[in-house]
Order: sequence, then C-alpha cells, then structure tokens
Amino acid sequence: MKYKVMFFGTPEIAKIVLETLFNMHEVDLIAVVSQPDAHFDRKKNVVYSPVKQFCLDHNIKLFQPEKIKEIEEEIRILGPDIIITCAFGQFINQGIIDIPKYKIVNIHASLLPKLRGGAPIHYAILNGELKTGITLMHTIKKMDAGNILFQRSLEINDCTTTKSLTLELANLSALMIKEHFLELVKPNLVGIQQDENSVSFAYNIQKDQNIINFDQPAFFINRFVNAMYDKPIAIMQYNGVSIKVYQVKITNQKSCQKPGTIVIFKNQLKKLPTLVDSLRFIFLQTFPLIYLLHRSQLLGIFFALCFLVRFFRDFLLYYLPIFLRKLS
Repeated sequence: MKYKVMFFGTPEIAKIVLETLFNMHEVDLIAVVSQPDAHFDRKKNVVYSPVKQFCLDHNIKLFQPEKIKEIEEEIRILGPDIIITCAFGQFINQGIIDIPKYKIVNIHASLLPKLRGGAPIHYAILNGELKTGITLMHTIKKMDAGNILFQRSLEINDCTTTKSLTLELANLSALMIKEHFLELVKPNLVGIQQDENSVSFAYNIQKDQNIINFDQPAFFINRFVNAMYDKPIAIMQYNGVSIKVYQVKITNQKSCQKPGTIVIFKNQLKKLPTLVDSLRFIFLQTFPLIYLLHRSQLLGIFFALCFLVRFFRDFLLYYLPIFLRKLS
C-alpha cells in the first residue's frame, strides 16, 4: 500500500530526507512545499534551494508560498495522508495541521525538549553539549512542542562543526524516516508529551552574534568557532580589523597574560582566553593582510622597501654596466 505524502523543507538537510522519501516504495510523493527563492549569486542570478533543485530535477510538484496559509486549499484538495516537515522555516497554521489523516510529523535536529527553535545544531555545539540528535514529533501550533514519537542521538566532540554535524543529522533523519515510516502512518500513534520544565531554546543566529568573546574558557571558544563554521563564520577583532576564524586548537601552554592577548610562541599565533590554557589559530582570513600590522611596523616596512628600491636602481644603473664591461 502507498501513502500520499507531502513534504515541507528547504535546505540541504531537508533535501536528503526528501530524496529518501522519493525512493521509498511505500510513498506516493504528491507535492513539496519550500520557501520562496531568496538567494542570488554574484551575477544576481537566482540560486535555487537544494529542495527546489531536487524537485525540478525529478519533476515533483512544488509550491513556494510567501505564507503557508496561502496554499491551504490546494493542500486540502491534494488530500495527503501525512505531511513530513524538515527545516521548513515557517509556522504552520492550524487549518493545515488538521488536514492530513496521520498528522504532520516534524523532523527536529535536537533531543527535545532541549533546543526548540531554528538553530538547534549551532546551539548544541555552543552550549558544550556532549550529544544531540534527531526527534520525530507531531506538529502542533506551539513551536516544537508536540509529542515526541522517536529519538536517536549522536555524539559531539571538540572537532564537531555545524557543517559536519548537519550532514550527520541529515543522514540520521533520512534513516529514521525510512525505518519508522510505517509506524508514523498508524492511527493509534500518540507519542510522549514533552517535559515543559526541561525546555530550552535555540533561536536563529543573528549577524552580530558571531564575534568571539575571549573572556571565557578555551573549551567554549573552541566550541564557538566550531558552531559558527561554515556559517556565519566566527570573527575576532585585532587592531580594528575583523578577522575570520575558521578553526582553533586548544593547547597546554600556560600564561599570566591578560585574557585576549595575542602572542607568538614557536612561530605560532596564539590568543589567551584564560590563565590556564591558550588557543592556537589554525586558519585565519582577513582582507587585506597588511592591515594586521601596527603603524610603526608599516613605517619600518616602508623605509625597507625604499632602501631596496634605491639599491636595485643603483645596481641596474651603475654596477651592472660596470660588471658587464669587465666581462666583455
């Protein structure tokens, strides 16, 4: 027996789940809903989301409403047995929640009730969690507050980044949907209510939230840099210049310098977040690099360049001709 399924989602993590649904024999994928086009390349051409591109490549019916309520009647006419959502990005109104026979199942990238909201992957790393995971839950009007149906966890270590964890959770989501789909379409599936006393939130990361605060233990600075990779990328300030920090490593070097001090140790750039440990920068980026230098250093470089220019000028005009005459 095949079940009529609609899927709501937009980014890469959702595309991986959509691909799994598309290839399942039990699924009749009748339509997909995704966010409107919002990204453009340098030539101002529209860049399609991963979900939209997959739909175009496989001739799947696609809706892209500004507000999901706009297509409530179309969804009602299509009559899905179940709607599965993953990183969709819009609140779903009660009218649509009531349409599918087997409800709406949301794939949420945390172990609920922890980290409700739009950035659970970032905050699992930021908060120093040792594990996170995927929750399959029933959607209700309140954000991420529906009954928990199934959960599975993954470990987080000091090298885990938002980019790597997103891929792991995407693959886990697809696996869970494949394993539990026939259970999701059972009419007596109720799940477990969330403990409201254990709720925490993970609201979307804002543009000004990616600046590193060095007045904290190195463990959390390392987690911060990892959480900001690969979007929006952690930033540190030095001499009024913003420097992108892609990766750091905690070292055992001790120092009594003030937290946030930049030092050179064995030709390695380090910054001291605490009096106990320090960080070694693995990969930095700034434009242009010369702005990292102090004015006094720039002045020294300027005079050195002037000396070299004068030296080569004299060499070419006077010494080279004399040398060539002696050879001849």
